Amino acid sequence: MKRVVLTCFMLVTVMSSFASAAPLLVSQPAYDAMKFYVYKPEGSNKKIPRDFYLTYDGYLVYKNARGVWLYGDAGNGNGKRITKTNYVVGAVAPSTVGIEPYNKNMSTVAPVLNLEGSEGVDKTKRVVQTDWTQNPDFVAVSKWSKSVDKIGIINKPLIPVAWKGEHPEVIYAWAGTAWHQITPRKWEEPKNTIRRNMHNLTMITNKNDIKWQDADSAILEQYATYWGYQWLGELDF
Repeated sequence: MKRVVLTCFMLVTVMSSFASAAPLLVSQPAYDAMKFYVYKPEGSNKKIPRDFYLTYDGYLVYKNARGVWLYGDAGNGNGKRITKTNYVVGAVAPSTVGIEPYNKNMSTVAPVLNLEGSEGVDKTKRVVQTDWTQNPDFVAVSKWSKSVDKIGIINKPLIPVAWKGEHPEVIYAWAGTAWHQITPRKWEEPKNTIRRNMHNLTMITNKNDIKWQDADSAILEQYATYWGYQWLGELDF
């Protein structure tokens, strides 16, 4: 699997009833190195307020007087009761703090920026993005700092894994509907624990028909940073 390197969030194009304007790359003053795309939907009767833009996954954002990008809340998710929040973009995963996206039925087909080996204009490709960013069972791992301080992707099967320390008491592997817990043997290294459980993990992922994409890994890398976890990248076990 070719690893997609992103220095910004991705832009999600809305469903066929929407036409999206050209993406706007913005900087987040609260995080010096953070850049992400926003856009305004066009050709729709559901116009968003002038101060707001949409992010890659359909969340409303706005810029305050200090130039910091914050989340907006779409209320019941239909965009009729839009309010401003004080949650800083990049500081939280919006789904974990009760923020509703602008349109829950937005398409998850996204152009992915491939910045690897490119100084200027990027190459793009289209991939299908899953909805794990809005799955509370997945993002619950962000609160498990007592047993998690790093997260990455194994390639056989292609799923996220997380643990804490060099000799963890538990390793978590995403099973599509929940985090599957693996108990290492005493002083066993994580890679050996995962190898020992490779067959079971493969059976689980096949049963749940997990489709993890390069784009998912790129977004998870961003989230890992915001959660305060070390990003391990792709682990070839």
